[in-house]
Amino acid sequence: MIKPDRLPDFYVIGTQKAGTTTLHDRLSNCNLVNLPDTKETHFFSDDSNYMRGVEWYIKQFPPTTQSIIRGEIAPDYLFSIDAPSRIHELTPTPNIIAIFRNPLERAHSNYLMAVRNGYENMNFHEALSAEASRISTGGSRERQLFSYLGRSLYADQLKHFHAKLPKANYLYLKFEDFTDTGAAGVATYRKICDFIGVPECAEGIDLQAKSNVASQPRSTFLRDQLYNPSLFKRILRFLIPSRDLRSKIAYRLDIMNQRPVSKSEISSVPEFVIARLIDDLEQLQLFTNLDLTHWKDRISRHNQGK
Repeated sequence: MIKPDRLPDFYVIGTQKAGTTTLHDRLSNCNLVNLPDTKETHFFSDDSNYMRGVEWYIKQFPPTTQSIIRGEIAPDYLFSIDAPSRIHELTPTPNIIAIFRNPLERAHSNYLMAVRNGYENMNFHEALSAEASRISTGGSRERQLFSYLGRSLYADQLKHFHAKLPKANYLYLKFEDFTDTGAAGVATYRKICDFIGVPECAEGIDLQAKSNVASQPRSTFLRDQLYNPSLFKRILRFLIPSRDLRSKIAYRLDIMNQRPVSKSEISSVPEFVIARLIDDLEQLQLFTNLDLTHWKDRISRHNQGK
């Protein structure tokens, strides 16, 4: 039986909108891996959760008699300023996986999620142009909600992790390799399972199943009740004192309220965004040895013909 006080052996730190929900669902189906009941605890990135202490964090993992590997898949950790040093305090030599996605596509997917959740009413071009001023004049909430470009500048985020966790073992992957339904997808998932020490989990995996696909709310009223201050939240807080249970209920209601939609084409973007993304990919390629030539070419040509 896995020790009840055992901390994670591995973390999947990101990036957001790069298949981490699909990875969580795949690994959850392998009884050799122990993941939190809720995909993201936000323990290392959220001050209020971190203050609840390591005992609270460990309780987020379900008890099991079979699992041999414990981990967390939390794509907000890569973007967090505090998560790397907090992880180091408890687990200085974990296995760390980062899945990167074409940064412009990732930023657009992040933007669509904000629109879906009712936070965003600018168009994509406007939102990218306003991002820096929004964050500088706002606070932590604005940084979390509107960092479409910021979350897509991977190099400095990854270097920050390395500086705080220099003895960790790192695995870098590309989103399209992970989501591929052919040989590349099989090889990539096998690489993940080998890296975290459970090669058996790669056997017989269904690569067709995808999680957290593009969607929009069936009911904007229910969406606003879930994502904004509301009477529903006040009633739920009165009826259910446990914040963890309230979060699980809200998460399930949100899932039930979504319906798939076709992904929209990315419109033209500010030229400074193109330049910053290309520069960041140059640095990321040197740091990780991933071949990012295709991403750089696509981004550099993006505004042509728009």
